[in-house]
Amino acid sequence: DKWDIVPTEEHIDRLAPLIGNSSLHFLIELDMEFETWEQICHIQADRDLVRLNKNILEEWRNQFCRSHNLKPTLRKIGQAFSNVGKHVKMVENTLSDLF
Repeated sequence: DKWDIVPTEEHIDRLAPLIGNSSLHFLIELDMEFETWEQICHIQADRDLVRLNKNILEEWRNQFCRSHNLKPTLRKIGQAFSNVGKHVKMVENTLSDLF
C-alpha cells in the first residue's frame, strides 16, 4: 500500500510547506513530546516555517521512530495532517507522482 511507504527526503520536502502554522499541533499528532518542539525551535534561530516543519518531519522519521522501534510511514503523516484539520487528499495530491 502506498501509505505504508517510509517517507523519503523528497516526500518531506514536499509535505513541509503544507503543514503551515500547525507545526506544534502536527508534532504532537506524531506522538512527539513538547521537549522535542523546544529543542527544534532552539536549534533553529530563524523564523523559517517550512524549515521548522521539515525539521519536525526529519526528527520524527530519523530519531523518534527509530528510538521507539516504529516504522515511519506516510499513513502516520496523513493521519497527523487529518488531525490538524487538513485534508489527507492534499497529501495524496502533493505526492501523487511519487507513488
